[in-house]
Amino acid sequence: MKRGKKHIDGHEINGLVERFIYSCSHELKSPIASMQGLLEIMKYHPLHSETATCIDLMTTCTERMNNLIHSLEEYMLNAKREVYLENVRGEELIHGVLDRFQETLQKQHIKVKTVIQQTSAWITDSHRVDLVLKNLIANAVTFQDPHKHEKKIVVRLNVTPNNSMLEVSDNGVGIPNDSQKKIFELFYRGHDQSEGSGLGLFLVQNIASKMHAKVSLKSTENIGTSFKVKTPNYQL
Repeated sequence: MKRGKKHIDGHEINGLVERFIYSCSHELKSPIASMQGLLEIMKYHPLHSETATCIDLMTTCTERMNNLIHSLEEYMLNAKREVYLENVRGEELIHGVLDRFQETLQKQHIKVKTVIQQTSAWITDSHRVDLVLKNLIANAVTFQDPHKHEKKIVVRLNVTPNNSMLEVSDNGVGIPNDSQKKIFELFYRGHDQSEGSGLGLFLVQNIASKMHAKVSLKSTENIGTSFKVKTPNYQL
């Protein structure tokens, strides 16, 4: 793979657009319908005591739509953007992603541990690795077990001359066996705690495919989940 070179077939892009138009119509209709209902309540009961609650719910709906649109943009950019290889410092990339979650991690009292072993140069696409790590950490945060006294996320990176292994594990609620084959599907939500766009793991799988990487999953209900992403360590 050459630095910054990746041909994208026009038919592939057109197919992606059509698929998204079809799939997203339902996903966008749901929060819009919710906001319309809330607006009707506020219209006919402007001084009602539940107006503040309606506003909060509308804010949640708009945030959901914004997150969905942002995830769609990330997916389309991944489909069109050339693979750009560069020398990446693993520790800097991982801590940069974790910093974006710092407020949420503190609020939910989630402890994070990093284990980084980089014995050689890591030649990869930092933007795509950043997206993968961001979505895996977001998933680990979302599916923490509220009944556990200690909530934990562990991020491991092992870089060798031939490949890199990025792992994100948690001690959350785990994934049922019958859902594990479906979690990488577009808009699949396999748990009541899911509040995301339903695109995170779908995007992870597509990025992995783009980078000739392999994603593996190990999960046990009420014990936790581990995602591993093994990627070739390219040469410039």
